[in-house]
Order: sequence, then C-alpha cells, then structure tokens
Amino acid sequence: MNLEIWNKLHETNPNYTKPFKRAGGFSGTAQNPTYAIKKMTDTFGVVGKGWGVDKPDFNVQHAGEEIAVYCTVGLWVSVDGERCYSWGVGGDFVLNKNKYGLKADDEAFKKSYTDAVGNAMKFFGVAADLHLGMFDDSKYVNDLEARLNNSTEPVEKKTPDAPFKPEEKKPVLTPNEWAERQEKVINGCLSASILDTWRTTNSKALDKLKGKAPVLHEGLIKAYNAKLVELNG
Repeated sequence: MNLEIWNKLHETNPNYTKPFKRAGGFSGTAQNPTYAIKKMTDTFGVVGKGWGVDKPDFNVQHAGEEIAVYCTVGLWVSVDGERCYSWGVGGDFVLNKNKYGLKADDEAFKKSYTDAVGNAMKFFGVAADLHLGMFDDSKYVNDLEARLNNSTEPVEKKTPDAPFKPEEKKPVLTPNEWAERQEKVINGCLSASILDTWRTTNSKALDKLKGKAPVLHEGLIKAYNAKLVELNG
C-alpha cells in the first residue's frame, strides 16, 4: 500500500532518456522532463487538479564573477482528496565563466525550475530506477525496453547503432530575436549589480546592435535604465 504510487512511477522508458556528462567526469542517464510530466498526469490526472507545482522561489547568489540561480518548489499530488507535498531544489548559472570569458544564459531560471520540479518528483518515485543506478545494468534496460515495446504504451523505436539523434546546431539569432531575449534577461535581474554585470558582459554585442539596428539598441538601453531605476527604488 505504501509503495502503490511509487510502483506506478518508478520505471523509466529508455526511449525518453539520454546520457549526460558533467564537468569533473561525472556521467549518467537523464530522463526527458516532458515524459516525467506525462507520467504524473497519467497517474494523478490533469495538472492543477490531480497534481501541481506551487509558485517557485528563486534565489540569486554571486560566486566571484559568476552568478548562480537556485529555485525551490513545492510539488503536490492529490491522494484521496488530500494534498501530499514534496519539495525540490534546482540550480544553474545565470552568468558562467569559461575559457572564452563570461557567458550569460537567458534560460538559467527556466533550467533551475525544471531541475527543481524533477527533484521534487523523485520523492514520489518518478524515475527511481534511474536514480537507483539500475540503468547501469544493460540487461535491466534491455528487458525493460522489450517489455514496454510489447505493451500498449506507445514508444519511439530506436536503432542500436544510433539510439540518440545528434543535437542540431542552434540557429543564428536575428538582431530582433537577440534583443527580445536580452530584454527578458534584463527584466529577470533581481539586483542592480546583476544588471550591471549583464551590461558589461554584453557591451560588445550592444555596440554591434547599435550599428546594425539602432532602434533595437535604443529599446534595450531604455529597458536597462527603467529596470535600474526600479531596482534602486
């Protein structure tokens, strides 16, 4: 009885996973976040009614020249009319330093949120076989894949020689698209120091934009100044 929900969620379809490798040599297998949402919906019902996530709390931290964002969420499921909660924490870098210098990521808040939701799902058993290291056993993965392929669950077939599609190159952004993204970053800054770091990091790109699209450049500078006034009270 105590493991009823866990047993519904613990298995992970290999067709919705991919390998990853992080700095320092740590590697493993990650589950597709959208597939996890589908499993939650299949088990508890439509989001917002059978399960859901409370408003996220973001915390920005400075680490030298780098800036990290941490996200905390409360995830709930409805069991016999009662909400049962778990909490998850995720993180990413808004501003990261590599061998080429500082690099801003306008999707860092979204990534930290996705990470936090995935970590909260673990407490209900989502992808437990992954986190328990069972995907390190090729026999387990092969048996699981064979069983799922013989079930009614729709799966995407993949060949042994090419289990994962190569990542597509990101298209080059137009000036308008770049300006749109940067305005979102500006509006998401939580302090004047983060805002100043954004301008310093993007100074060369702003100079180029001024030459190519002065109207867009003027719009970004106005957004920057307005946010600076807002943050300084």
